Amino acid sequence: MEYPNTPEKQDLVSKSFLIMMLEDFKKDMNNSLREQVEAYREESQKCLKESQKSLKEFQENINKQVEAHREETQKSLKEFQENTIKQWKELKMEIEAIKKEHMETTLDIENQKKRQGAVDTSFTNRIQEMEERISGAEDSIEIIDSTVKDNVKRKKALPEPDQYRCGCLATYRTECGDPNGGVRRRTEGAEGVCKPTGRTTISTNQTPQFPGTNPPTKEEPMAPATYVAEDGLIWHQWEGRSLVLWRLDASV
Repeated sequence: MEYPNTPEKQDLVSKSFLIMMLEDFKKDMNNSLREQVEAYREESQKCLKESQKSLKEFQENINKQVEAHREETQKSLKEFQENTIKQWKELKMEIEAIKKEHMETTLDIENQKKRQGAVDTSFTNRIQEMEERISGAEDSIEIIDSTVKDNVKRKKALPEPDQYRCGCLATYRTECGDPNGGVRRRTEGAEGVCKPTGRTTISTNQTPQFPGTNPPTKEEPMAPATYVAEDGLIWHQWEGRSLVLWRLDASV
């Protein structure tokens, strides 16, 4: 290579050399940049493919999870619906049973009220009947008491004799089977009512031999025997349910 001798030539050579170097540098830079771009492009393509692959896998996993969750949700919803329908049917049956039991209880209560009403009516009738019988018995006692007092007055009006004989004067008869508790009065003579079979004389100085000293009462019914009172009146049981009034008359 020949070197220029003059400065002008040297400058031209230097410029030419510098231009060549710049061209080479430019080529090298372009080549390097091209290589880097290619490499970056390849790397980017590779990363993009990997990203797409990862995204696809992620989407597939998400889809699988969503599908599994959907199936599980549908299964749970179906079970819930079945259980709800079953509970609703059981509740409906229980309500029907309660309604039936309520109707039976109401009917039973109505029947009991009807029976109770009939029982109350029966009790009321029996109480009324007992009250009527008690009232009739009280009337009978009043009549007997009045008769006793009348006979006492008659006895006091008689002369004082030495001896007495037993005679039947009147009969007051109470029929226990009479629902009204009434008293039937009989005033037949001694032969028609008492029909005595014998004559009994009692001295005024003797104590009458009878198993009792007081007339019978309603609370203490008579035994099959005869009673004598202090006023000379004799009470005797007649036909099991009747009261026969006797008085000691003066003997002839």
